[in-house]
Amino acid sequence: MKLPITSIIPGSNANEYIDQILFNVQKYVKDHHLEPMQLPEFTSNFTKEVMYVKVSGEAKLYDGWLAGVSTIHRTDECELRTNKTTISVSAHLGLNNLKLAYK
Repeated sequence: MKLPITSIIPGSNANEYIDQILFNVQKYVKDHHLEPMQLPEFTSNFTKEVMYVKVSGEAKLYDGWLAGVSTIHRTDECELRTNKTTISVSAHLGLNNLKLAYK
């Protein structure tokens, strides 16, 4: 996803910069119906010794989904640094009602 830099108002502070980016992300997620997001399958093999007996198994997760990404928001003040070629932003972000499930 590319966000146009022109949507950032010249002279805006770091909080306004991040708030605009987060607004664009929220809108993109909603407009493209990305929630709930489908998650990839995951398999993990394990071996554990229990009372001198080696136990092996496999955990397989499938049909996973994630919802709540569109609630991303700023939770604190931001810091913005720039030089001739780079913009660096530090921000504290949060999510409300994030839900994740696998079978």
